[in-house]
Amino acid sequence: MLNDKQSREKWSQVGPHGPVTIHVIQHLRNVRDLRSLMLEAAFALQDEGLRHYVCLLHDCALKKKRLKLEFDSFQGVIRDDIKNRISFVTVNTDDDLRQADRVVLDITELHDRYRDALLVKPKASSREDVIGGLIQRRLMKMPPINPRDLAAQTGASLTTVYSAVNDYKQCIERDQEGALYLARFGTRDWERWLSAVADWPKVKFVDRSGAPRSPDKLSNLITKMGRSDVAIGGVLGAMKHYPELDITAAPHLDLVVHGSPNSDLSFIKELDPGLELADPREKFPLVIVHFVNQPANEFETSNNGKVYASLPQCLADMWGAGLTHQVEDVLENLRLK
Repeated sequence: MLNDKQSREKWSQVGPHGPVTIHVIQHLRNVRDLRSLMLEAAFALQDEGLRHYVCLLHDCALKKKRLKLEFDSFQGVIRDDIKNRISFVTVNTDDDLRQADRVVLDITELHDRYRDALLVKPKASSREDVIGGLIQRRLMKMPPINPRDLAAQTGASLTTVYSAVNDYKQCIERDQEGALYLARFGTRDWERWLSAVADWPKVKFVDRSGAPRSPDKLSNLITKMGRSDVAIGGVLGAMKHYPELDITAAPHLDLVVHGSPNSDLSFIKELDPGLELADPREKFPLVIVHFVNQPANEFETSNNGKVYASLPQCLADMWGAGLTHQVEDVLENLRLK
C-alpha cells in the first residue's frame, strides 16, 4: 500500500484507452535517476490492465536535448508494445502541463493532483535540516554537538547526519570528543544550502479582493492569533535579526509553519478572508507558507509577542523569492568563514 507521500507523487486516472499512471518527479538532477524511472515505467506497463505511463518532470536539471537523446535510446531497446505508451513531459508552465491532457479524461483532476504533488517534501531535505541546525548553532555561539544529539534535534537519522557531514565536509570539524561544529561556511556553501532549502514545499496565497492588506499588517494580525507554531519569515523576519537589511518593504508575507505540507492551513482564511490558494507557480503571491518539521523548532518570540523564524530560514525564503543581493549583503556581514 502506498503511503500518503507516495500516493501524492503517483496516482492512476482514466484515459481514453484505459488506465493511466501519472508520476510526478521533482528536481531530477542526473541521467542515472532518469534511466531508473524509464525502467520503472517499462516494468509497470507489463501489467495488462495499464494503458499508459506519464512522467511529469518538475524543475528538471537535464536539458530537453539530453532528455530526448536518453528517451530515444531507451525506446530502441524496449518492446514495441511498450515504448509508445511511455511519456516524459518537462513541466515549467501550464502550457507544458497541457501536453499530458490528451492521455486522461479528467483534465481538472490531473491539474489539481499535479499541484498537490508539488507539496511533497523532497527526499533529501533532512540533510539540509542537519546543516541548518549546525548553522544556527554557530550563529547562536552554541558549543559543538555530538551526532546522536544532532539527529534527535533535527529529526534526521544518524545515517543522514553522517551523509550531511560528508556532503559539507569542508565546512565541518570535530572537537576532541567527536562533537560536530561548523568551522566555516563560505559563499558557495551558502548558495548550495539556500538553493536546496528554497526548493522545499511551500503554499502560496493571493488576494483577489482588490484591496489587499500589506505584509506588515498581515504580520500584526498573525501575532494577534497567538500561534506559537507559526512564525514570520522572509524579509520581515530577516529585518528582525538584521535591522540593517537593505530593502524598503517586504514584497509578500512569508510564514513558517512548524509542521508538514499536510498541516491545517485554515488559519489563513481567519487571517484574511480575501486570501485564496494560488497555483504553486504563482509569481506574485501575497502570502507564502513554508514548513519546518524538526522535533523542535527554532522560532524566537520577541517582546511584542511576534514569533520569528530563524535567520537561516528567513534568508532561504528570500533567496527563493529572488532577493539574492539582499541575502548576499547579510551573508557578507555574518562572515562564517
